[in-house]
Amino acid sequence: MTDLTTTYPATKTVRIIWKCKNPACHKIWAEDEIYISTGYSFDRYGKKTLHYHPSRYYTVKLCPSCNGNNTRSTIVHGSYSPDHKCDPRCTGAHGGDCDCSCGGANHGSDYLIS
Repeated sequence: MTDLTTTYPATKTVRIIWKCKNPACHKIWAEDEIYISTGYSFDRYGKKTLHYHPSRYYTVKLCPSCNGNNTRSTIVHGSYSPDHKCDPRCTGAHGGDCDCSCGGANHGSDYLIS
């Protein structure tokens, strides 16, 4: 039996892109959030899947520009594709899907706030 602590990391960093839905604002910003593992399950074929959840839960995320609470979040899902070079379309993207050579690491990075 394989020890999951050596197979899977206990935490992972996930990029979340936020959008303000206030018509007068429409700010877009991104944050890197730490997700923690909460256990694993087996599918019907016996494959292990580790489950991650945010280390903090947000019921409402306030917009940093207008302080409004009408926001929407998108988690970045990246897949590695060596044929598509990472460029400003990736770093300036505000959607959740990335299919380029960075594998999602640079996706939406123009909007990162510290």
